[in-house]
Amino acid sequence: MKINNKILFWFLVIAIIPSGVTGFFAYQIGQEILKKYVYNQLSTTAEGVHGRIHEFLEIKRERIIDFSSDGFIRDNAEQIGYYGDIRDRVYDLSNHLSRNKMPLDPDILETFVTDMYGFIVASSTQQHVGLNRPEEDYFTGAKREDVYVTDLHQSADADELVIEVSRLLKSRKKGVDRPVGIIVNRIRGSSIAGLLVKDTTDKEEYFVPHSNLTTYIVNRNNQIIAGSNIHKDKMLEMEINTEPINKFNETGEEVIGVYQDIMGKKVFGVSIYDSHMHWLIIVQEDVNTVFADMKHLRDCVIVMAIITICVVIILAIYMSRTLTSPIQRLLEGTKRLGEGMFGHRIN
Repeated sequence: MKINNKILFWFLVIAIIPSGVTGFFAYQIGQEILKKYVYNQLSTTAEGVHGRIHEFLEIKRERIIDFSSDGFIRDNAEQIGYYGDIRDRVYDLSNHLSRNKMPLDPDILETFVTDMYGFIVASSTQQHVGLNRPEEDYFTGAKREDVYVTDLHQSADADELVIEVSRLLKSRKKGVDRPVGIIVNRIRGSSIAGLLVKDTTDKEEYFVPHSNLTTYIVNRNNQIIAGSNIHKDKMLEMEINTEPINKFNETGEEVIGVYQDIMGKKVFGVSIYDSHMHWLIIVQEDVNTVFADMKHLRDCVIVMAIITICVVIILAIYMSRTLTSPIQRLLEGTKRLGEGMFGHRIN
């Protein structure tokens, strides 16, 4: 191999191998660091959403407890339920629910009272008075538990998805411990969806669709009951069977890792189970979006490597010519002297 080729070869080896190895390992380490950061962010967001949902439902439980302790509601429910349909009491109780209770919580779509047979005896929605609902979960559940919260569902008495929170009403008469009715707060389902589009780390609100995160809640039937990027009219219509849902159904374990979402895209995802409502909260982010900056960095490194190689080649050629030119002249002079040209001079 000619000396100038050797010089070029070693220049390339010295320049490319260290930089290439360094760049490769730096890219791999950067990917792992970014993955850990993304998982931490997703976990923080999922825990924040879980906490927000828990707080929301606790407030609704406290609200129904507050309503059920109202003496006016309990007395009138007892009078109506045990002493007949007293129209004045029905009107007064319905008016009390509408004017004094409904304004306390903007998430309440309707508040009403049933007797112990399931008949609605008073309601903030007047046209619902007299309806018989003995098979509804809020009625049967309130008889079993102190405070009962239904799953998100489509109610026959509402035009939107709702959650109902109910509690047994007890008589206020001294020495009398008997149920006199059931009070129910019907909560807008859209309020649950609203919890997914608010920031979970600070007090400022922002909408998740403007970021790269997708957050949704899945019930025990694998149906999406709320989603940050799903229209409210599609709730309960979408049944999904992605890895977090399947794994939880099979093993009861939560998921943190990479899997395919409902659109077939690879995502980073984290799931958290809410044992009170039997909901699975899932937060995920598109892999390509996460690694977009890393890919840009990789492309920049490749471009810089190409530029470096070009500079090294030019420098190697220059250096080889600088070093080999005197040698070439020496060889040429030696050759001429060998041919008997003794007058030839070598600088």
